[in-house]
Formats: sequence, structure tokens, C-alpha cells
Amino acid sequence: MYVKLSVSRGLLNWSVADSARGMESRGMVRPTQMTEIVSDIVESRSGYLDLAFELPEAGGFRVMNVIVTELSSNAIEHMQKTIPTIESTVR
Repeated sequence: MYVKLSVSRGLLNWSVADSARGMESRGMVRPTQMTEIVSDIVESRSGYLDLAFELPEAGGFRVMNVIVTELSSNAIEHMQKTIPTIESTVR
């Protein structure tokens, strides 16, 4: 997921998840003029993802752009083979 947004007041919690599978990517954004978020890859078996933006306390935000892209299974497999994991690079 790619999101371009502006948080004017308060802290913003965001998440993208497949509740059926249990995979999730989340984060927090502090007040700024403009922020770009790029989430981790979240696989979905059902074809649906839950996107959430939450202000735990009073605040304000504006979303300018949200892009969710479907990757083929070949692309994900290729990325897993070519991008080293943290465990394999730290020795």
C-alpha cells in the first residue's frame, strides 16, 4: 500500500491487514505537512484488505492518494529469493 496524506493535529495510526490470514502492516504518523507511507507486503487469500486510519485522540488528517497493488505470486516469490533476509545478512 502507498498513501500520501497530511496530518494537521494529533497522532495518526494506520494499518493494512488481511484479518482472515492474520497478516498486518501498521505504523504511526506525527503531525506534518505531507507524509508518504509505504507498507510492508500483506498477502490476502480472500482478495480483500482492511485499511484503517485512526486518530486515538482529537486531531485531523487528509488523505490525498491511496494505491493498493496486486502482485502476482511469481513477483512475490522472486522478491523473496532476491532480497536477503535480516537473519542471513547478520552473522
